Amino acid sequence: MHANTRRFLLPIALLLFIFLIAACASKNTNQSEQNNDTNTNKTATEQKETKKDPVELKLAVSGMTEEGFAERFKDPVEEKFDHITLTHIDAHPGNAEQLDEMIAKKNIPDLWITSTGSSTGVFQKGLAYDLRELFHLTDFDINRIEGNIMAELIARSNEFLGPEHETVGAFPLKRGLSAMYYNKDIFDLFGVPYLEDDMTWDEVAELAARFSQEKDGVQYHGVNVHFHSAFTQLGVDHQDENGNPQFDTEPAFRKMVDLMEELFYIPGNYPETPNDMNNVFFEGKAAMHVTYDTTKKYAEAPFEWDIVTYPTWEHLPGISPTSNSEVIGMTNTSEHPEDAFLVLDFLLSDEYQTEFSKKGHASPLVNEEIHIIFGEEEQAYDGVNIESLVKNTPQKKPDNRFKIEHSLEAAGKPWHGRVSDDFYQSGLNSPEFIRVLQEEGEITLKELEGKN
Repeated sequence: MHANTRRFLLPIALLLFIFLIAACASKNTNQSEQNNDTNTNKTATEQKETKKDPVELKLAVSGMTEEGFAERFKDPVEEKFDHITLTHIDAHPGNAEQLDEMIAKKNIPDLWITSTGSSTGVFQKGLAYDLRELFHLTDFDINRIEGNIMAELIARSNEFLGPEHETVGAFPLKRGLSAMYYNKDIFDLFGVPYLEDDMTWDEVAELAARFSQEKDGVQYHGVNVHFHSAFTQLGVDHQDENGNPQFDTEPAFRKMVDLMEELFYIPGNYPETPNDMNNVFFEGKAAMHVTYDTTKKYAEAPFEWDIVTYPTWEHLPGISPTSNSEVIGMTNTSEHPEDAFLVLDFLLSDEYQTEFSKKGHASPLVNEEIHIIFGEEEQAYDGVNIESLVKNTPQKKPDNRFKIEHSLEAAGKPWHGRVSDDFYQSGLNSPEFIRVLQEEGEITLKELEGKN
């Protein structure tokens, strides 16, 4: 090729190369802008899809002021979920009459709170929501909840459906508390060392005899016991698996009645029936008081006091009475079940339960870190051995009651919350009283069967 020709083509090739580079750069810029526009639009779409419509959820719980409801439930929930408004229905969902009224007025709550024992009222009305259906929403782990407490709720949930069901109709919102309270002033007066955790019932009975005497013109009593709580520690049902009364065959009943008899016959310990003695501890006349009450009740007591673990049966170390406290559930009529479950999940979260525990509400979770901080912000617990309240494991309530057709326990006969008064007033010894219970149980069972 001639030199002149090469000199002519070289500038043209250079111009073409520059043009191609510029074109590619322009194309890449436009593509990048298009991609950015697409990503921006995609993000806006995703945000629009995740933004939830406002919903109102109604929560039925009785005995709370609006201020108390806001502090404990409304404010934390609405702060956590900006699309949820929580409204208070001041009614007792465990009360059949109030529940019927809510149903009649079509004011059925989305969520409800009542005691463990009263929860069956909701299930009996066919309003239970099987919470298992929504576990997937939050990967809810039911094993985070104390197993014995949860087992009772599952049994209660299925009482009216049949034993083949496994409905989870409610969660425990907090754990029931039980302890042995003691009057330090009386211990000082009698020169007796203060109590320690993990005492047995035999040790309590032996110690009670030392205090049941008159001193300086005052009659003191060794111990007052809420006997029904002590019975629940034994974890037995009134009937066997075939539904037959087992008061004279199940050793736990004799064991319980023997304890009553031993404490009743300590001179001066029980001058009146057990339920007439409920106030003697607060009056400063009983050295020890074994009950399920919370310590807040005694914050204003006119004497120095402390607590230790609830006494245990020798064959059941580390087992406390069953947990009869607050439970929470959903109704199957709710129009917003997923949002209602989000609230349940939050109230059972470590986040919420931590703050709940600090305020003196025992958590139903098995998280020890939450138990350690129990009562930190509650003045009534200052200087009190609060670790004893959550040290032991609540007994599992036997589920046989919920499986047999005719339940003596549900009927409240012949063993009931005031059976200690019955025994006290009977004038019978332990074997004689057990025989009476068995006879009455058999009569009651025939009456229940005859109603069908």
